[in-house]
Amino acid sequence: MINHEVILASKPSLEIAQSLTQQGFSQLYNGKPETAFQTWQTAYRAYEQLNNKQGMNGSLINQSLALQALGSYVNACQVLTQALAVKDKICPNAFPAPMNSSQLSDFKSKLQKQINEDLDFIGFYNLANVLRVMGEPEISYIILQQSLTSTAQLKNKEIQDNLLLNLANTEVILYNQAKSKYQITDDFTAQKKAFILAKSKFVAAQEAYQKLSNSQSTVSVQAKLNWLKLLLDNTSSQFSQDVALNDSISQIVNDILSELEQFKTLPKIESIYSKLKLSRNLINITQTPKLEIKQLINPDLQSVALSLSQEALANAKDLNNLRAIAYAYGTLGEIYSATEELSKAESSYYEGMLYAQSIQAWDIVYQWQWELARLYQVSGKIEQANQFYATAIKNLDKVRS
Repeated sequence: MINHEVILASKPSLEIAQSLTQQGFSQLYNGKPETAFQTWQTAYRAYEQLNNKQGMNGSLINQSLALQALGSYVNACQVLTQALAVKDKICPNAFPAPMNSSQLSDFKSKLQKQINEDLDFIGFYNLANVLRVMGEPEISYIILQQSLTSTAQLKNKEIQDNLLLNLANTEVILYNQAKSKYQITDDFTAQKKAFILAKSKFVAAQEAYQKLSNSQSTVSVQAKLNWLKLLLDNTSSQFSQDVALNDSISQIVNDILSELEQFKTLPKIESIYSKLKLSRNLINITQTPKLEIKQLINPDLQSVALSLSQEALANAKDLNNLRAIAYAYGTLGEIYSATEELSKAESSYYEGMLYAQSIQAWDIVYQWQWELARLYQVSGKIEQANQFYATAIKNLDKVRS
């Protein structure tokens, strides 16, 4: 292990700075984002002493990866805009004011010039991801679309696949926004406009996921998982009427179950969350009566989901990643609820809540408190249910800010 303080005591060499950079990636890959962040901070200061601007910017972009893994998206956004010299105030604060159409158009023009000049796709790719998570899908979409256009000249399939995957993820968010607007508005013109937008976004996302599912890269696994969730979330939607849901879902599930070894090719923390995402999707299938899924490689989806989640929990504990442990316990709670093993469900949700509270991961805490409240309500423990509902709402307010 490199001693960071010793390195910075005297002017470091380029080799040392590069070694720190690689060490940070190894730490992040193994699920240690806090350590990786500190290593990349040291790398930044080393490059700063060497007056290496490119190394400094790269270290900032790397720091944003660690911050995202820690769920610190506001800081990640600010670090990225610093690295990419984006002067527009696009990082949302606690009460963001969305850009209007004129501001978005102006930002797009400036972005096109900057990306074509800098070709710093990794930084912009991460900025787009952060903005999407922070509730700015329109800006995220513009960045990804422009980046994808600019990468055509590089002919780097891996970069293009990752950009397309995240563009599809952004399309899903824009679809959900348009669908919600369609459902709640009474104005016929606005409703028609929202319907057309929602339909186009649904089709675009599905086409992108389908294209990526045939890719030879690790992006294929993520695309299939996200495509499966999109279809499962819209089994009763008029926007999916043109999709052969039973056949499509069966095919995707069979493809994933026949390639479970692919999870091992992902970074360890990504592998954990992918297993949990698949588990939740499989349980969702078993809880959707409308579906008629047949001819599966393994028809016992509940057992597969339970096994994957237990494996993910063990992996998370090996990494001592408390956030992943909290999420894994909650996923197990969902599975036990589906199989009506309510005491196990309660125990799992409670464990997940405690782990999440220990790292102040309120975005996870409120979910498991909500689920506990529902379990207590079903069990007739109304006082406990009310207590957990109230606490969940308080923690949801923390997430909003």
